[in-house]
Amino acid sequence: MRWKPSPKLRVVAWRQVAALLLAVVLLWPATGRAQAPAAIDQLLIEIRPEYDRPSALVIYWITLSPDSTLPASFSVRIPAAAGEPYAVGAGQGEGGVPLAATYERQVDGDWAIITVAAESRTVQVEFYADLDAQGDERQFTLTWPGGVSLGGLGYLIQHPVDSTNVQITPAPDSVTTGTDGLVYSRADLGARGEAASATIQVAYIKPTARLSVDVLQPGAPLEATGPTEAIAIQDWLPWGLGGLGAILLGTVGVWYWRSSHRSMAGPRPRRRRPANREASQAQGGIDASLVFCHQCGAKADVSDHYCRRCGTRLRQ
Repeated sequence: MRWKPSPKLRVVAWRQVAALLLAVVLLWPATGRAQAPAAIDQLLIEIRPEYDRPSALVIYWITLSPDSTLPASFSVRIPAAAGEPYAVGAGQGEGGVPLAATYERQVDGDWAIITVAAESRTVQVEFYADLDAQGDERQFTLTWPGGVSLGGLGYLIQHPVDSTNVQITPAPDSVTTGTDGLVYSRADLGARGEAASATIQVAYIKPTARLSVDVLQPGAPLEATGPTEAIAIQDWLPWGLGGLGAILLGTVGVWYWRSSHRSMAGPRPRRRRPANREASQAQGGIDASLVFCHQCGAKADVSDHYCRRCGTRLRQ
């Protein structure tokens, strides 16, 4: 004999299932949208004075810590005077072109806090900053204001075309000529605590107005994106799954209500079958529709006029 749970036990079990499904529906959108704060493992500051404008293109090449959970959120500071970042990208798409990333900009005094929502552990933030030009003498100073702990900080500086007497502070660790024919200086400045700042200064002589891009054919920087307002997949996916959970919860509730209603109503009464003709004859006596021959006693049908055994005319 199979064991069947009592109606009360079934009610308790289904209440627990309903509570679990309700918790999934309510909590999933919040957990799906959550972004874990990430630490920056490496920051390489690339500076290209007079690259494609009479100003300096600055690129933050950011590598998040290997243990960062994606999607991740982090913040860096750029000069507020630079305005909106020229581009913010994360990861690489087709042809190695970085994919635009969602970010927010908030001004805090002389600095703009750029908070990036990253789907990749490699992120770049690009912006332009003004040079100080006095005749042929050029000077550019960039300050890293801190605010974020860095596992390592370094710089890569592209010497402008037609430039001479390039002076960089702190002094570079190496100066090499790249495959594009331009000279690059590089240095490793070590780890930085959250409160530690760093200043990089570049000074040089340049008698011409030519830009470096005029003599090169490199891949262009990211297209300007501005603050991203489009809804990303991680924004609508949790809500879609939450709606699916709500439908599932409603279906289970209806099914549970119907099943519990049937169990509490008790078994259906069996329909009594009508008594057969023989039983009714036994209870009510001889059927008046039966006909017998008065001569030989043989049974005859109601429609018979003569006995089928002796031929005697039957009495009607």
